[in-house]
Amino acid sequence: MRISKAPSSIQIAGEASVNDANHISGPSRTGAGLRKSIEAALKEAGMSPGNIDFISAHGTATVYNDEMEAVALDSLGMKPDTDAQPESIFRTYIRYGRAFGSHHRDRMYEK
Repeated sequence: MRISKAPSSIQIAGEASVNDANHISGPSRTGAGLRKSIEAALKEAGMSPGNIDFISAHGTATVYNDEMEAVALDSLGMKPDTDAQPESIFRTYIRYGRAFGSHHRDRMYEK
């Protein structure tokens, strides 16, 4: 990895959100909701999975949620043995843990 002093630019080309209405903190194990969300974001951006270089995954570091993400990404061909594999998949929870409770506590005081 090299650090450059040159200015960088990031553009959000597409976004989407899907609620599979499975559970407040546990998505459907099939990964269908996440897959639909990724497909919609890619369509809006006019891109395919092979155009993606980096994924910041939710990755709660739990077998249940991580497996669902893996199933969804795999179903789109975004796995290590394909050309569509992103350069990097980063999971923040694995390093920083869950802030679910503190997030909602902070929101209670927003006015």
